[in-house]
Amino acid sequence: MLVFPMIFLAGVFYSVDSMPVWMQVLFKINPATHGVDAFRHVSLGSGPAGAGLGVSVLGHTMSLLEEVPLVGVLEIAFLSAAAWRSGRQE
Repeated sequence: MLVFPMIFLAGVFYSVDSMPVWMQVLFKINPATHGVDAFRHVSLGSGPAGAGLGVSVLGHTMSLLEEVPLVGVLEIAFLSAAAWRSGRQE
């Protein structure tokens, strides 16, 4: 129930830049957006190794070398929060 909307908000099927500004905020805080962009970069092989494909945050275009660690940090944060939440007894 959570992954399906995240895929739609990751820009898999359409460009992030074509969305309204309020939706672009949702795109950029979604960790799947950065994972999809990194996957596209590796698959399409566009530009030098550090160049990204277009996810920009505050006017800065994220490179592959920035997106991969960002996805890792978000993964650790969300897994830690899930483990903490599931460890609590109600």
